[in-house]
Amino acid sequence: MQQTNNRTINAPDAVAEEIDIEGGYYTLPVSFGDENHSDSGNPVRGSCSDGSLSTLAKRSVAAVKKTIGTSSKTKKQTKETEESRVLRMNVRRMSLSTRTSLAERDHVELYEKNGSSRVKWWHAIFFFSGISVLCCLCQLFLPYPYGLMMTSTQIAEVGIAPGCGGGLERCICPRETICATDTLSIILLALARCSAFFDYPLYMMMFLSKCHNINNVCRRTVLREWIDFGDMHKVHRLFGIIVGIETMFHSFFHMLRWGLNADIDLLWKTTTGISGLAAFMITPLICWPMVIPAIKERLAFEVRKGLHYLSIVWAITLLFHSKSRIYYLIGIPALMYMVDYLFGYLVRNSLIENAFFERYGEN
Repeated sequence: MQQTNNRTINAPDAVAEEIDIEGGYYTLPVSFGDENHSDSGNPVRGSCSDGSLSTLAKRSVAAVKKTIGTSSKTKKQTKETEESRVLRMNVRRMSLSTRTSLAERDHVELYEKNGSSRVKWWHAIFFFSGISVLCCLCQLFLPYPYGLMMTSTQIAEVGIAPGCGGGLERCICPRETICATDTLSIILLALARCSAFFDYPLYMMMFLSKCHNINNVCRRTVLREWIDFGDMHKVHRLFGIIVGIETMFHSFFHMLRWGLNADIDLLWKTTTGISGLAAFMITPLICWPMVIPAIKERLAFEVRKGLHYLSIVWAITLLFHSKSRIYYLIGIPALMYMVDYLFGYLVRNSLIENAFFERYGEN
């Protein structure tokens, strides 16, 4: 009995030839007479002379090489087939949403790899804000009936003021809340109204950016080629900061003008004044806890989130603030947000009877 490379061969009366195949030594037994000849496990019967021994050894070497090569190739193919089968099974088990999420993750990774551009899609919103400010200026300074600039005679016919002051030929006074008959009042009125007109597109995007179900549908359309729907929270936060600041400016310039003209009682005697004062007081409760670090550290998230929902009250007060197109610019986006929220709360929620949650952190 001989043992070579973890293989045991019984060859009591055999001529053994040792060969090197792929770095390992194998001993080939050769029998004489009527004994069986082991050629890669296949028995050969017959006689063997000295001349045929070399031929028989060569045949055995070729057979062993072929067997080893076939075995190695078969094992490799079996391994690849097993890996492919596991991969196919995993793909089949994945739901459509999971596969979509993976595709979106690949899209985001590719986007980050290529580098982000300095020009963002939401910069176009500021372009519309600029157009809105231009429309405001045209409305203020174009002569009546194209704008609000009226002659002293026309203003006297309205009956709110006797006419333009400070030697002006034209001034603004279509109604008592936006009556400016001198130069300083006109400037303050222009600053107040331009800040509001600049915010109109931002008002709309603040509500639309939080319509999660609508955005979830849109991100699976061709619109995702131009709009990053995964960036909506950043847009919401940025626009909210701008609106929070300019709401203060808008209210300040109006109240300053009313105070200088001895009309401060308009703040609590008119619908415009009351709704504006309510929005002025609510705005810090909505914005500051989400932005100022000192307040964020001292208030629980649930409290800050609850205060943030005052934005619904804020939107309702603005609907009564002006008699112009604000019904459409704020009312429609706010209504879309409320419908989207109710749809997600009533339809998209699922009951999970047995749930186990584990927090992933430092431990």
